[in-house]
Amino acid sequence: MNEPSEATIRQAIGTAITDAFTRAGAINDHEARIAFAVHSAVSKALDGLFTRAKETQQ
Repeated sequence: MNEPSEATIRQAIGTAITDAFTRAGAINDHEARIAFAVHSAVSKALDGLFTRAKETQQ
């Protein structure tokens, strides 16, 4: 079984965050900024995870 690529994982997580805020009715600027902050924090965490995974594979 093929594992999903880093890009696929990042896209899926980004979509999940956006969908969660959209379903909760987050449509104003403040909530959009919160969604962006959540996405940014998750992206930074993924950077660390993928970096460590690449280092482990070498």
